[in-house]
Amino acid sequence: MRSNVSRQKWGSALVVLLGFQWAAACGTDEPVVGVPATGGTGGAGVNTTTATAAGGTGHAGAAASDGNTSDGGESGSTSSSTEGSVGSGGTSVTPPPEVIDVTLSFESLRLSGSSSTVDFRFVPGHDDELFVLGHNGDLYHYRVEGQTATLLASAKIPNTLQAKGCGALSFALDPKFDENHFIYVGRCVDLVTTTLSRYSLDDFADLGATEVEILKLTLPWDRDEWHRFGSMGFESDGKTLWVLLGDMFFPEFAQDITKKNGKLLRIVPSRDPDVGGYSQALGNAFEPGGDADPDIYIYGIRSPWRGTRDKFGRFWIGDVGDQTREEVNLATEPGQNFGWRDSEGPCTENCEGKRDPVLHYGRSDGKAVWVGDLYENVTTDRYYGWFTDHVFYGDFYGQWVRAVEVNEHGSVLENRVVGMLGEVTQWRVGPDGYMYALTLPSYLYRALPNAVFKEP
Repeated sequence: MRSNVSRQKWGSALVVLLGFQWAAACGTDEPVVGVPATGGTGGAGVNTTTATAAGGTGHAGAAASDGNTSDGGESGSTSSSTEGSVGSGGTSVTPPPEVIDVTLSFESLRLSGSSSTVDFRFVPGHDDELFVLGHNGDLYHYRVEGQTATLLASAKIPNTLQAKGCGALSFALDPKFDENHFIYVGRCVDLVTTTLSRYSLDDFADLGATEVEILKLTLPWDRDEWHRFGSMGFESDGKTLWVLLGDMFFPEFAQDITKKNGKLLRIVPSRDPDVGGYSQALGNAFEPGGDADPDIYIYGIRSPWRGTRDKFGRFWIGDVGDQTREEVNLATEPGQNFGWRDSEGPCTENCEGKRDPVLHYGRSDGKAVWVGDLYENVTTDRYYGWFTDHVFYGDFYGQWVRAVEVNEHGSVLENRVVGMLGEVTQWRVGPDGYMYALTLPSYLYRALPNAVFKEP
């Protein structure tokens, strides 16, 4: 094994990144466990090969292997070539070399002027601009030019309590953002009050004054500042908002289907500029009018701070563990129960009606699982087709990034470490086909391919 130096670009600027040797990273005592595929082709089970990067957290790392590598950018010794030949055949074209492995390295961009960044989204219609959310409720608007992120505007979301897991953690843009400029933010107001509110970005300076409350949750008393709103997003119908909500440190509520705590919720938020609230979404677990909360889609989760919805309508949920296991749950239909607080990790007793995680790992390998976007529906594939329909997940403390693919039954086909990056708070696919990661110390990272080509 050898280290590779690859030259990478952010825009037009040249950045030198180091590729590091393979070694154990995601825990040497206990691998990540997935539900293996059975029958058919491609059921390779779980690949527990891991990688590590030198240096501290927040630095770019790359998983590297023996063989020729390329970053998918500038041409090198492994790029395809066109050669002229003498004879009746005329000019012949040498086919591109076969890619036999792809891992990721990361190049960084400092988001100057921001602090404790927790979520981001690209601005619709402006591929070089993004909104970034700070844990303290600050919202930032950046334009990326070359290797520089220019802060265009910022605003404070008032009445935001920043304390441990409280604060502003997630936001979503309205599907008609180009027309209405609506943004939805989940935040702690105080230790007992958590809200999902809508704001208008017509003018950044007036952001705080545009609040319209969509959903408000009030605890009977405060226990701790954790497990509040997690990831959220709109479904393909353009009106249904899904949102992850932790148990708010009332674990007994996670199995209570009359409570919203510890659930994945689906609602239709009001878009009337002067009216808040929401209406019930179609397709949830329980019908309106009964004892159960009609906003619940699935239940039995603890601290689902990061998750995603894929093109198949499945929800991938990273659920932070308590004492023993970190979970990646895959919700495929309404009414599924993922077991908390009765179980953590796979269920071992009284398991009727409980759904086990699709992946789980011990807390010696990390203590805060996150799940990012499925790599799908990109105009330009930057990763040689290797990561299509893969979901990326990692651990805030573990510093590793894995790619997982499952079949239509939710059984794991592939699960392997593809790169190293710590303190990740959000992972998204950009409009340019690259994947991007945000970290708490206010860095945005672009994930670049390290391709290994078959020797001729």
